[in-house]
Amino acid sequence: LVHPDLHSEVMTVEIKVEPEDVETMDIEHLKRIFVAFRVIQVGHIKLLEQSFSARFDLFVEWQDWEWCDKDFKLLKDDDTHWEPNIRFSNADDYDIKDKIYMTWPACGFIGYRATVQGEFRVNFDLRNFPFDAQKLAIQLTLGREKTTNTLLHRDIAQFRDSANHPNILMEQFSAEYTFRALRYNLYETSPLTGVEGRSMSQYELCIPVLRHYGYYVTNIYCVSMVLELLGFLVFFLKIGDPNRVMLEATLLVVMAAFKLQASNDLPRVTVLTLLDKYTLCAGLFFFVLSIYSGMSVRYAYAPQIGQEGLITEEGDNIACAVFATVWLLSHIICFIQIRQGLSERLQVVGSFGELDDQITNLFRASGVVVKDGVVQGDMFQTSQKKCVTQAALSDVSEYGNRESW
Repeated sequence: LVHPDLHSEVMTVEIKVEPEDVETMDIEHLKRIFVAFRVIQVGHIKLLEQSFSARFDLFVEWQDWEWCDKDFKLLKDDDTHWEPNIRFSNADDYDIKDKIYMTWPACGFIGYRATVQGEFRVNFDLRNFPFDAQKLAIQLTLGREKTTNTLLHRDIAQFRDSANHPNILMEQFSAEYTFRALRYNLYETSPLTGVEGRSMSQYELCIPVLRHYGYYVTNIYCVSMVLELLGFLVFFLKIGDPNRVMLEATLLVVMAAFKLQASNDLPRVTVLTLLDKYTLCAGLFFFVLSIYSGMSVRYAYAPQIGQEGLITEEGDNIACAVFATVWLLSHIICFIQIRQGLSERLQVVGSFGELDDQITNLFRASGVVVKDGVVQGDMFQTSQKKCVTQAALSDVSEYGNRESW
């Protein structure tokens, strides 16, 4: 600093501050962990708890020239070889069993296959319920190396999708959902959600499902529509009849109980589903119709008893036409929203993640149509399993030879 009263020459000094603890990613020495899934069974999908259970085989492989040429049986009891600790981030609980190690001396890789069974937490997007598509996700996060306890943050190790094992979904059976092809995503956590201020590599397997909406159309939409049509019976009663109010009040209570029962099967989310919008509109329809029914009793025009009111028979007919028009327009809007939700389902599935190239080639070889990265139709019906019972019966081996046996 130079005092302004001093007429000395000022020297400008450029100071560079070098960060002391900044690491850059070394791509050459980055440890790549290749993973793949074979989903054996997806169990109960709990909509209210927003979770699901699953059993699957997990394939994990990495390069290790030191151990790749050794007997894979030694890896099971050895605790000195390099092996990543993989955590299931969204699992409530899980169990790992049948862990089998493998080695590939030609390419320097080792790895293992393990069977995992657990229950996993997900965040359902229910805005288009029940005409929706959901993502059942299983998230893997790298932890520490088991031998040295080294933190495997993103600058040291990262997940990759396996090029040798396609993500396979075995045949599933569900009365409520249709399963689609598996997809995957690769993520890096933020430093805040990582470990010790480090970003961690994540692999997310996505199991897309499409909900069967026939149950909800039959048992909720159609029943609500019948109740709304019954509300028009009020116009078959004479103006001033107190039974008008009794009819609409009864239907309003029935609709409220019906809405409450339907909501008990859904998680307590803040968004309005398509089903919520429909039942709320139905409740509003009954509420307005009940108000009109009360007014038609209170302000009825009845000259036969000397009562002068504002609502006449002609006015009641006009009100009936207005309510019918509103009811028809509301159902047209509801139908448009349902059509839009159904048309967006496959696009939503495509946004869940990437299809690996291996499974795409298997689909096309099996006759399954893949358009814009999305499987069209039911892949399990298109690629049906082959029955070989008769061929097996004609295959007589030494086991079936009674004389040699």
